[in-house]
Amino acid sequence: MTALLDLITVREMREEDKPFVLSSWLKSHRAHCGWASSEDFFRVHREVAEGLMARGRVLVACQKDDPEAIVGWLCSEVGTSLTVHYAYVKRAFRRCGVARTLIVLSNPQAKAVLASHKPVPELADKLTSLGWRINPAMAFYLGIR
Repeated sequence: MTALLDLITVREMREEDKPFVLSSWLKSHRAHCGWASSEDFFRVHREVAEGLMARGRVLVACQKDDPEAIVGWLCSEVGTSLTVHYAYVKRAFRRCGVARTLIVLSNPQAKAVLASHKPVPELADKLTSLGWRINPAMAFYLGIR
Protein backbone atom coordinates (compact mmCIF):
# COMPACT_ATOMS: atom_id res chain seq x y z
CA MET A 1 0.00 0.00 0.00
CA THR A 2 2.69 2.50 0.96
CA ALA A 3 4.66 1.76 -2.20
CA LEU A 4 1.68 2.72 -4.35
CA LEU A 5 0.98 5.87 -2.37
CA ASP A 6 4.58 6.93 -2.96
CA LEU A 7 3.81 6.95 -6.69
CA ILE A 8 0.83 9.30 -6.53
CA THR A 9 0.37 12.97 -5.84
CA VAL A 10 -2.75 14.93 -4.94
CA ARG A 11 -3.77 18.20 -6.56
CA GLU A 12 -6.83 20.38 -7.03
CA MET A 13 -9.10 19.42 -9.92
CA ARG A 14 -8.35 21.26 -13.15
CA GLU A 15 -10.91 22.27 -15.76
CA GLU A 16 -9.68 19.50 -18.08
CA ASP A 17 -10.34 16.91 -15.32
CA LYS A 18 -14.06 17.75 -15.08
CA PRO A 19 -15.27 15.43 -17.88
CA PHE A 20 -13.55 12.42 -16.28
CA VAL A 21 -14.71 13.31 -12.78
CA LEU A 22 -18.32 13.83 -13.83
CA SER A 23 -18.41 10.75 -16.06
CA SER A 24 -16.88 8.43 -13.46
CA TRP A 25 -19.19 9.84 -10.77
CA LEU A 26 -22.35 9.27 -12.78
CA LYS A 27 -21.39 5.88 -14.23
CA SER A 28 -20.20 4.42 -10.94
CA HIS A 29 -23.14 5.77 -8.94
CA ARG A 30 -25.70 4.63 -11.53
CA ALA A 31 -25.03 0.98 -10.64
CA HIS A 32 -26.37 1.63 -7.11
CA CYS A 33 -29.48 3.58 -8.10
CA GLY A 34 -32.02 1.19 -9.53
CA TRP A 35 -34.86 3.47 -8.44
CA ALA A 36 -34.85 5.55 -11.63
CA SER A 37 -34.64 5.02 -15.36
CA SER A 38 -31.22 5.70 -16.84
CA GLU A 39 -32.55 8.76 -18.63
CA ASP A 40 -34.01 10.24 -15.45
CA PHE A 41 -30.99 9.30 -13.34
CA PHE A 42 -28.41 10.90 -15.66
CA ARG A 43 -30.51 14.02 -16.25
CA VAL A 44 -31.20 14.70 -12.57
CA HIS A 45 -28.01 13.43 -11.01
CA ARG A 46 -25.80 15.27 -13.49
CA GLU A 47 -27.29 18.50 -12.13
CA VAL A 48 -26.74 17.29 -8.55
CA ALA A 49 -23.10 16.31 -9.20
CA GLU A 50 -22.31 19.56 -11.03
CA GLY A 51 -23.87 21.57 -8.18
CA LEU A 52 -21.87 19.70 -5.53
CA MET A 53 -18.65 20.11 -7.53
CA ALA A 54 -19.31 23.86 -7.87
CA ARG A 55 -19.91 24.41 -4.14
CA GLY A 56 -17.33 21.92 -2.90
CA ARG A 57 -13.71 21.10 -3.45
CA VAL A 58 -12.47 18.33 -5.74
CA LEU A 59 -9.08 16.78 -5.04
CA VAL A 60 -7.52 14.54 -7.67
CA ALA A 61 -5.01 11.76 -7.03
CA CYS A 62 -2.77 11.21 -10.02
CA GLN A 63 0.48 9.52 -10.93
CA LYS A 64 3.53 11.59 -9.94
CA ASP A 65 5.24 10.94 -13.26
CA ASP A 66 2.09 11.71 -15.26
CA PRO A 67 -0.18 14.33 -13.62
CA GLU A 68 -2.82 13.76 -16.32
CA ALA A 69 -3.22 10.10 -15.31
CA ILE A 70 -5.94 10.28 -12.66
CA VAL A 71 -6.24 7.30 -10.32
CA GLY A 72 -9.01 8.73 -8.11
CA TRP A 73 -10.73 11.85 -6.85
CA LEU A 74 -12.83 13.18 -3.97
CA CYS A 75 -15.55 15.83 -3.94
CA SER A 76 -16.02 17.24 -0.45
CA GLU A 77 -17.05 20.29 1.49
CA VAL A 78 -15.73 21.56 4.79
CA GLY A 79 -17.98 23.20 7.35
CA THR A 80 -18.36 22.28 10.99
CA SER A 81 -17.66 18.76 9.77
CA LEU A 82 -16.29 17.24 6.58
CA THR A 83 -18.97 16.33 4.06
CA VAL A 84 -17.83 13.75 1.55
CA HIS A 85 -20.04 14.09 -1.48
CA TYR A 86 -18.42 11.38 -3.57
CA ALA A 87 -15.14 9.55 -3.95
CA TYR A 88 -14.01 7.46 -6.88
CA VAL A 89 -10.89 5.35 -7.28
CA LYS A 90 -10.09 3.32 -10.38
CA ARG A 91 -10.48 -0.40 -9.76
CA ALA A 92 -6.74 -1.20 -10.05
CA PHE A 93 -5.96 1.30 -7.25
CA ARG A 94 -8.74 0.40 -4.79
CA ARG A 95 -7.94 -0.82 -1.27
CA CYS A 96 -4.54 0.87 -1.46
CA GLY A 97 -5.29 3.97 0.65
CA VAL A 98 -6.02 6.41 -2.17
CA ALA A 99 -9.50 7.42 -0.95
CA ARG A 100 -8.31 7.55 2.67
CA THR A 101 -5.45 9.86 1.64
CA LEU A 102 -7.85 12.16 -0.24
CA ILE A 103 -10.21 12.32 2.75
CA VAL A 104 -7.41 13.15 5.20
CA LEU A 105 -5.93 15.80 2.91
CA SER A 106 -9.32 17.43 2.32
CA ASN A 107 -9.64 18.25 6.04
CA PRO A 108 -7.07 16.78 8.44
CA GLN A 109 -8.85 18.30 11.49
CA ALA A 110 -12.28 16.82 10.77
CA LYS A 111 -13.88 15.35 13.87
CA ALA A 112 -17.11 14.32 12.17
CA VAL A 113 -17.71 13.09 8.66
CA LEU A 114 -20.96 13.21 6.73
CA ALA A 115 -21.60 11.38 3.47
CA SER A 116 -24.10 12.84 1.02
CA HIS A 117 -24.21 9.66 -1.08
CA LYS A 118 -24.89 6.15 0.09
CA PRO A 119 -21.59 4.24 -0.07
CA VAL A 120 -21.25 0.89 -1.82
CA PRO A 121 -22.65 -1.87 0.40
CA GLU A 122 -19.24 -3.30 1.31
CA LEU A 123 -18.23 0.06 2.83
CA ALA A 124 -21.46 1.23 4.45
CA ASP A 125 -21.14 -0.75 7.69
CA LYS A 126 -17.46 0.10 8.07
CA LEU A 127 -18.03 3.84 7.62
CA THR A 128 -20.97 3.83 10.02
CA SER A 129 -18.86 2.01 12.62
CA LEU A 130 -16.24 4.76 12.21
CA GLY A 131 -18.86 7.37 13.12
CA TRP A 132 -19.78 8.57 9.64
CA ARG A 133 -23.33 9.88 9.24
CA ILE A 134 -24.87 9.00 5.89
CA ASN A 135 -27.65 11.17 4.46
CA PRO A 136 -28.24 10.66 0.71
CA ALA A 137 -31.04 13.27 0.65
CA MET A 138 -28.39 15.92 1.41
CA ALA A 139 -26.88 15.46 -2.07
CA PHE A 140 -30.08 16.55 -3.78
CA TYR A 141 -30.72 19.39 -1.35
CA LEU A 142 -27.20 20.82 -1.65
CA GLY A 143 -26.57 19.95 -5.29
CA ILE A 144 -29.66 21.54 -6.79
CA ARG A 145 -29.78 24.66 -4.60
